[in-house]
Amino acid sequence: MAPRDSVIKAVIFDLDGTLVLQKLRIREAKKLLLKRLLEEGVDVGWASIYTPTEVIIGSISSRPREFLMRIVDEVFIPYEMEAAEKAELRESVRDILNELRRLGYLLAVASNNGRAGVMKTLRRTGITPYFNAVITRSDVNAMKPNGKLISKTLEVLKVRGEEAVYVGDTIYDVMAAKAAGTKAIAVLGGSHGEELLKNADPDLIINGLRRLPEALNLLNPEN
Repeated sequence: MAPRDSVIKAVIFDLDGTLVLQKLRIREAKKLLLKRLLEEGVDVGWASIYTPTEVIIGSISSRPREFLMRIVDEVFIPYEMEAAEKAELRESVRDILNELRRLGYLLAVASNNGRAGVMKTLRRTGITPYFNAVITRSDVNAMKPNGKLISKTLEVLKVRGEEAVYVGDTIYDVMAAKAAGTKAIAVLGGSHGEELLKNADPDLIINGLRRLPEALNLLNPEN
């Protein structure tokens, strides 16, 4: 059944670890970010390289968010561009995107990365034409688990939260989907393992993107 007759009309993807293999040296980038913030006189001694960047930035009230996000960009963009140079698709990605387009779903990417790195990754892997929208932290000045990335994507696609599903590989993807009011599908084989993902309570957990069309059918009760 075509998406126009279904509950789910749009499929929104995380990028790193979901569509492409994780190449970003995130721990090194996070370590440098914490160092830079300390140099700016910001107390982040409570945070670690495992603390989501959005949680770190959101906890700081002594500096404007715009200022803090500029530091995030200065630190992260070189790492993101490096990762984009080595970007490789996860297994079955192109086949699945072709199938979802054939079925009539709207497709989008909503990524914590900056726009330059995201677009370079999509171009390198040759999947840019599949997407109706690409939203990055550059567009919303926020990162997951904040739901703004996904909410902005819904706005661009002109669909409601209940008409979309967000597909990602971490608990922060699941949290952001819930914050934005969309369904969440967690994909194994990325950054977070099955037990951790189960604890985040996604709507479904799938073992690879090849199971995505089947999962979407399960979320469309009239199919």
